[in-house]
Amino acid sequence: MQNIKSSTALHKLAQQSAPMKSVDLDISVNTHAIKQISAAAVLEDSLEIQSMGSAASTEHTMESKDPHVWDRTQFLGGSDLGAILGLSSFRSAVDVWLEKTQGIKNQADSLIFRFGHFAEDFIAKEYERATGRITHSQDIPLTHEQYPYLRGHIDRWVEDAHSRDQQHLSPAMRILECKTSHPQQAHLWGEPGSDQVPMAYYVQCAWYMMLANCPICDVAVLIGNNDFRIYTLHQDPELEKFLLESAIHFWGKHVLTRISPEPISEDDCRKLFPKVSPTKKVEAPQTLVKEIEHFHAIQTTIQEKEALASEIKQLIMKTLGDADTLTYQGKILATWKAPKPSIKTNFKQLELDHPEWLIPYQSTQENSRRLLIKELI
Repeated sequence: MQNIKSSTALHKLAQQSAPMKSVDLDISVNTHAIKQISAAAVLEDSLEIQSMGSAASTEHTMESKDPHVWDRTQFLGGSDLGAILGLSSFRSAVDVWLEKTQGIKNQADSLIFRFGHFAEDFIAKEYERATGRITHSQDIPLTHEQYPYLRGHIDRWVEDAHSRDQQHLSPAMRILECKTSHPQQAHLWGEPGSDQVPMAYYVQCAWYMMLANCPICDVAVLIGNNDFRIYTLHQDPELEKFLLESAIHFWGKHVLTRISPEPISEDDCRKLFPKVSPTKKVEAPQTLVKEIEHFHAIQTTIQEKEALASEIKQLIMKTLGDADTLTYQGKILATWKAPKPSIKTNFKQLELDHPEWLIPYQSTQENSRRLLIKELI
């Protein structure tokens, strides 16, 4: 099992991440000014705090006595780095900025993230079963000594089982991150045992290894409900330096100044500008006028392509007739089937007949802004 070389990892980041402006903050970065804590000492503190009675315990605590420890507005964590670099499928740099400056979260209460937390214990136990190692959860965040706003919440420390048998605690030289993934995302994961994990997770693990000064991080993932895999990542000093500089830049350039990063999607724009000033107008520069003309040309092309696609669909439907499946040499090319019957409520008629029934369930909801782009005449 070989880890990706630094140049390869950074090349991947350059290919997949959103464009990053050069760091113009006058900050000297020392990658060795990390909190120099022995991994064994951190693990011992974690064991003492959690009062683990079982050597193989995988109990995970999501709460801390100090609310500031888990106040995500006060620090950048491992999952934030992937979003800042444009590698996350769930969040963007704008989402991170909104969370740090306004306390707006977009994922904490979603089903997929709640399931991920729920499945963590099971995945850790499967990892123990597969490797023979022992894992321990940690309630204390890892904190950078020079930059206390840089933190990490690892899933587990890993301890070799033989050290427990010998009645002493060996240095925890390995971190475990537990992940779940949809079967449709299986292609994003490489061969088990390699370091070929999605880049957002790669960056997250590199961040934790930097903070903990720990050389190895295993990623255990459950894909679907029947595909369990383990990957191994190694420390990469060049990548760690890049991540540290990017985090310092983001915090100083955007969080402290409360200046948002550039939006990279329509969703980002909606989040940054949710409200409208009805009487406010902005004069478009000539460059934007040309882009709008280009937009209308693209829309025309899309409509033409959609018309061609509709003609092909009609040809398929006429060929099928009352048949439900179209085949070619034994392979299915298309199906035309009716879904199962469903029950629908006629709310319009209900409102006409019994309007008073709906009143307790009605509420005013603000609609999001709608963008209408008009052609110049």
